[in-house]
Amino acid sequence: DATGFHQFDLSLEQSKPFLETEILLGDNQRIASKLMVDTGAAYGLSLITGTHSQIQPPKQAVKIRLASGLSGDIHGYHGITQIRLSPELAPEVVTLYIHAEDYARKGQFSHDKMGSIGGEFLINYLVIMDYVNAKVYLKPQSPAYLSQNNSQ
Repeated sequence: DATGFHQFDLSLEQSKPFLETEILLGDNQRIASKLMVDTGAAYGLSLITGTHSQIQPPKQAVKIRLASGLSGDIHGYHGITQIRLSPELAPEVVTLYIHAEDYARKGQFSHDKMGSIGGEFLINYLVIMDYVNAKVYLKPQSPAYLSQNNSQ
């Protein structure tokens, strides 16, 4: 694209924006994913275990307390995942793996929504959310976020 923006379809569900993309796991396994775009979240990517059989914390992931609220603590794991937005845009993202039970307890769990993209990821892009036309545009702000391996 001449402007440097990558265009993606955006869906709105209960006034929340969702982006469909791929998550790349070990052994070049790709999982189609539906992720909420959460501009107010501090983390880069969160994935909910149980939404797909392959979405499990990596063996080297560190277990941590992710948050605490009125309904109790949310525990999960901290790791790194690669998210494929387009053939030339597939950055590695610091990822929180959250147990589905914690989401279910808060009434936020749905098997078709696998997690969310947050601020730590979005800060590396110029982001335009076009709600009227159901599009989101991302322009990388650093060449480090362009994939070095464009295998398809």
